[in-house]
Amino acid sequence: MDIDVKTLFLLFSAGNFIALLFFAAYTLLYGDRTPILLLFICAKTLATIQWMFFALRGTIHHDYSIVLANILLIFSLFFEIYCISYAKQTFDLKHFLRLNIIPVGISLFFFVFAGHPSHIRVLIGSAIVAIYFLGGGINILLGRHNTRIQKIIGLAYFLVALFFVFRSFWALSADTSIALLTDSHVQVISYILLFLVSSPMSIALLLILKEQDNLQLQYLNQSKDKFYSIIAHDLRGPLSNLLQLGDLIHDEQYKYDETSRNTLITSAFKNAKLTYNLLDSLLEWASANSGLMTYAPRQLSLESMAEECINFYTLKAEAKNITLINSLRPTSSVYADYDMTLTVLRNLLSNALKFTPKGGTIEFIAQEGPEHYLSIGVKDSGIGMSQEIIEQVFSLKILTSTTGVENEKGFGLGLKLCKDFVTRNKGGIWIDSKLGQGSTVWFSLPVARKNRP
Repeated sequence: MDIDVKTLFLLFSAGNFIALLFFAAYTLLYGDRTPILLLFICAKTLATIQWMFFALRGTIHHDYSIVLANILLIFSLFFEIYCISYAKQTFDLKHFLRLNIIPVGISLFFFVFAGHPSHIRVLIGSAIVAIYFLGGGINILLGRHNTRIQKIIGLAYFLVALFFVFRSFWALSADTSIALLTDSHVQVISYILLFLVSSPMSIALLLILKEQDNLQLQYLNQSKDKFYSIIAHDLRGPLSNLLQLGDLIHDEQYKYDETSRNTLITSAFKNAKLTYNLLDSLLEWASANSGLMTYAPRQLSLESMAEECINFYTLKAEAKNITLINSLRPTSSVYADYDMTLTVLRNLLSNALKFTPKGGTIEFIAQEGPEHYLSIGVKDSGIGMSQEIIEQVFSLKILTSTTGVENEKGFGLGLKLCKDFVTRNKGGIWIDSKLGQGSTVWFSLPVARKNRP
């Protein structure tokens, strides 16, 4: 095979440099500076330098070129595979930094073997690349929400991993003088495979991100359709009732005795309150989904916020003889947005009041969550929920009217709004409940920095 391997490496370096320029221009022109794109630009930068070092093997100091080129290869491959694997997920810096122990450890391992015979280095390098692609391929293929493009890439990763497993065995059976710049079939194919599997990643990443944007648009359209259906159906009902009651009170008030008039006025008040609550939830949701509500995290004292919610709902609780308990401590501090967190606490307390019978109790509680997270719960002695309802309660696709223990009406927006706000604050929300045994709605938020160990 008559191939100038140095020229091949220079072409690979130029190809990665073009991809680097393309992504840099895309980022500057469209102002898209998402962490995944910036990380991919970093990967292409490392790949450009890496292939250049491979091409200069023999021109610069041999040991330096071996160590630097292979360490750059280790990190550039890791960054690329990470970008493709997690392109559709929210970038988690802690998760990324934890996984970086893989390329760091492998780099140190390779550094130890840098002075060994060439066939040992090829064996180790091939095994490392095979593990990378095999791990990335399995992670993508087993992912639940990955796109079709990601699945195809995962299969390609798996096939490339198989070839590099073969290359490892080939190196094991070879003599001690395998040269990097040889035109051996196995060596040349391995270089071309690395370049071919890396080059389309630029287009693939953009397609994945584009598909993610399309899914987000579909979600927003679904939200819009749900809002319209609520306004057209659920909001029309209370307003219509309110108008009818107003007509009766205004036009025919003399036909009713004082007791009947008081009944009509009470009904009008309840309908007005119901309409207000629905409009309030709709406006909060609309603000959140339109980007009008800004995310401004800071240190928050949950104890004082829970006390504020209790004071707000004291009259409603007293009317049902429900005891409200604040078991949160002054040390219960989180790092989150104040308005969103207060809305979550208020909605959860309001929901608990709705489904707790007279003489019941509702308590704000907290416990240690995952690392650097605090779990906050609103625990009630109410009617509880079935597993079927728990599975549906946070879904936007299922939006139905609900009725409390005293026929208080609701529209299922409160918990969905809570999920949105908790997610925006990098937390999670879940429910522990059984029918007839009460419910505890939990949500987790990052712990305030001064409370971290």
